[in-house]
Amino acid sequence: MAQVHDKAEERATVGPPASGLALRFSTAIFTSALLMFLVEPLVAKMLLPLLGGAPAVWTTCMLFFQAILLAGYAYAHVTTRWLGPRRQSIAHLGLVAASFVVLPLAIDERAIAAWPAAENPAPRLLWLLLLRLGAPFLVLAATSPLLQRWFSAARDERARDPYFLYVASNLGSMLALIAYPLVVERALGLAAQRRAWTWGYALFAALVVVAAAAPLRSPAREAPIEAAASPRAIGWPRRFRWFLLAAVPSSQLLGVTTYVTTDVAGVPLFWIAPLAIYLLTFIFVFARRPPLSHPTVIRYLPLTATLAMLTLVAQVGRPALVLVAIHLAALFFAAMACHGELARDRPAAADLTDFYLSLSIGGVLGGLVNALLAPALLDSLAEYPLAIVATFAAIPAEGPTSRRGRAADLLVPIGVSLLGAALIVFGLGRGLPVDGRAFAALIGAPFLINYVTRRRPRRFGLGLAGLALAGTLFPGVVGRTIFRERGFFGLVRVSIDPTGRFRQVAHGNTVHGRQSLDPAHAKEPTGYYAASGPLGDVFAMHAATSANERVGVIGLGTGGMAAYARRGERWTFFEINPVMVRVARDPRFFTYLADAFPHDEGLTIELGDARLRLHDAPDGSFGLLVLDAFNSDSIPAHLLTREALRLYLQKLAPGGALVFHLSNDYLDLVPVVSDLAADAGLVLYVRDDTTLTRADVAAGKLASRWAVLARDEADLRALPRSERGFRRTRTARRAPWTDDDTNVVGALVP
Repeated sequence: MAQVHDKAEERATVGPPASGLALRFSTAIFTSALLMFLVEPLVAKMLLPLLGGAPAVWTTCMLFFQAILLAGYAYAHVTTRWLGPRRQSIAHLGLVAASFVVLPLAIDERAIAAWPAAENPAPRLLWLLLLRLGAPFLVLAATSPLLQRWFSAARDERARDPYFLYVASNLGSMLALIAYPLVVERALGLAAQRRAWTWGYALFAALVVVAAAAPLRSPAREAPIEAAASPRAIGWPRRFRWFLLAAVPSSQLLGVTTYVTTDVAGVPLFWIAPLAIYLLTFIFVFARRPPLSHPTVIRYLPLTATLAMLTLVAQVGRPALVLVAIHLAALFFAAMACHGELARDRPAAADLTDFYLSLSIGGVLGGLVNALLAPALLDSLAEYPLAIVATFAAIPAEGPTSRRGRAADLLVPIGVSLLGAALIVFGLGRGLPVDGRAFAALIGAPFLINYVTRRRPRRFGLGLAGLALAGTLFPGVVGRTIFRERGFFGLVRVSIDPTGRFRQVAHGNTVHGRQSLDPAHAKEPTGYYAASGPLGDVFAMHAATSANERVGVIGLGTGGMAAYARRGERWTFFEINPVMVRVARDPRFFTYLADAFPHDEGLTIELGDARLRLHDAPDGSFGLLVLDAFNSDSIPAHLLTREALRLYLQKLAPGGALVFHLSNDYLDLVPVVSDLAADAGLVLYVRDDTTLTRADVAAGKLASRWAVLARDEADLRALPRSERGFRRTRTARRAPWTDDDTNVVGALVP
């Protein structure tokens, strides 16, 4: 049993106070948080291209970081209980020294390439991160609670409530999140970032040595750091409440990130904004003078939650900026409410490590729900609305509840839900327009009625849950869904479009292809691949000039591009998402592949990362290589680098052409490809096909932008050129992207 001694003895163990002690400890904690949140986007940038840029990659990485944060807090808590100050500081310095073994940071691309393509990579990814980053991240994670506990035993007027140091930790995290995309990524290449982070870690180690000087100067006595007998005890009910209050905003953080990046706006690096807001709430609630009082937060929480849930149920997709603002506001007030309850219930400094350990356990539990349980158990993004509802289960009610009140807490939500369901059924029966805003107006009344119950958190939360359940009766703006499956790379939906004339597949909010339901037009390419569009010109050129019968396509979609396949040709599709492959090959959904390649004669589908799979293709084998991988939410930037282009040219036959599909709502990729072409001395032609006629829309055509590259002008002699057709592009504005330096932020559409 840990020895218990009085406050005077406890404070004596850390030696005399040093000048600027709070500054020294704050600097070390600030630096640890800065490095933690710099390494997170750094590692994500190293991994996302290798695993297809799916939101699940970031969600899995977040789960890893939360798990190691939990391990770091557990390490700080256990060593505080079991070791005396000197032994604890010596043990920690030893762990710091040992963590340098795995530095500098590196990811083995070949090891990832060897992972089975049809297998969920999350477990392997977690193991890889543990081996390559576990030790230094554990040290960084343990620093804040460990140093706060050391400081609480110092002779300093602020030692009684060392939680103000937690603000320094979150300030470091916030600065890292803002600095990475705006400064670090733009100034340093990936290799330079890894080196700089390693030097920063060495500086951090020196700061820890300085902070550990106080315990090391303590007397030889090795009593564990333990508080005097406390008038209160932390029981499991209190801990479980801490778990819940930490888990709910953690789950909502990941839920809003996944939802916005897949269903609203696939803006690169958007995950930084929700995470920054999440951290900001910690800064606010643990500040000595919070900018928002807790009652004010509780007052606005139901309003933001109502607006967020209404847009979710109605599947509103525009305007994107307004939707993003609504959901970020909902996250802010939910996290402020839960974290505010935690701050109000924080224990004395003697139990600081116990408190932080509980917060970390709750954070990991929230991450587990989103990263592992939801993808395995749900075929939709239902974990996000569930997290919104759970917020109101975590917030205490005002005053006692009578038996009559408890009955109303159940009956009122049931009534509101039935009203919502009735309005939806009535609206659909009356030919409700398939428009999210019109649907939101229709069911606004039950949401307004539910808002009246906002002073009863559980009643209000159950009402939101019931309305979300009623909303499943709405077919949605993408039409009637006939199939959906959720995997590591996100949610894939097959639906009948609102006109009832096309079957289409969507990944998040991005349509990846469609096929006419009219048998007379079922074999015709449509969507981005319509014969009247740029791709029709490309394949007309290919048919007229190329004798090479091999065509390579990166990105499968519905397989609609196969409509251009000629008899005797051999086509190879490269696709990273196994769900997309199953959808394209299922004749119940799409028949392009079956129509073009009976019995799969001439068809090969390579499952896995396209760039890694291309290494195995014979050199000079493809007469035409089409890259159709850049119109989704998170682009695979490693397919747009100088090194990638060299690989494409190595696999391209003499006289062949490279074709890039560059349609993207948020990135202007034409300058990126232009830079690559100029750097490699290639000829580049671009065609914008974004002005569609009514006939185009009726035929299912989608606006698109395409680029064609070749080694020589003569290789594109048959490419149709006109004022509205392909036009030569020569200007290069920046240095080309490389594997070491891909500035996605610089490509954002102004």
